[in-house]
Amino acid sequence: MTTTAVAAAFLETQLSFTRDGGEEEMTFEDLPVPGIGPAGRKALCEGNGEAFDGGITNAAQVVGYYLRLNGNDADMEALLVDKCGCHRPSVVKETSGTLAALREKCEGAFVRPTADDSTVAAAAPEGTTQVFAGFMSKQLSWKDTFDSNPVPGLGAVGREKLKEANNIQNAAQLIGQYMLMNGDEDEFTEYLEECGIRKQEITKTNGILQAVQAKVADFCAP
Repeated sequence: MTTTAVAAAFLETQLSFTRDGGEEEMTFEDLPVPGIGPAGRKALCEGNGEAFDGGITNAAQVVGYYLRLNGNDADMEALLVDKCGCHRPSVVKETSGTLAALREKCEGAFVRPTADDSTVAAAAPEGTTQVFAGFMSKQLSWKDTFDSNPVPGLGAVGREKLKEANNIQNAAQLIGQYMLMNGDEDEFTEYLEECGIRKQEITKTNGILQAVQAKVADFCAP
């Protein structure tokens, strides 16, 4: 299959954490990422000595890493080429290379290049909070901060702790971390707790976990 055909399939296929009704995790065989060949996949999965620990085994996690980097092409190229040995021309190729495909996958319907300044409805639907309703109604943006697009359950202290611990400064990056963990809510919850966020704020109704899962649902299936 040509690089262009792989890119087209990648863009047309919905991301998913699992296959076969949730029994097994997705792999690169299920949905190849354009520009990442067998050697690159192996390095992403198994790591590459001290350069990279590995643990990325499917397309959803690759997209999650890109979100985690806030759409920074140079940093993503460094991971794929410098740390995982991917073929640079295949990574940076316009239109059908890895970076172009990741950019289009994210910005097609999930992350705006500019902040969403649309007005949030005055009344929240029954069972939700105003912050939750606002978070769901606004499209993510690379340019956002936690102040311009707040994540439900994540207050000022938690935002600062995420920034200090792992340089996560907006909702797109936080969702990227969840996707990088392949949608494992226990692992994601533990990660946030290790960053200093109280479990109550993570797991409560209309809290961080529920908001992240709801936001990513249409973009990446369970």
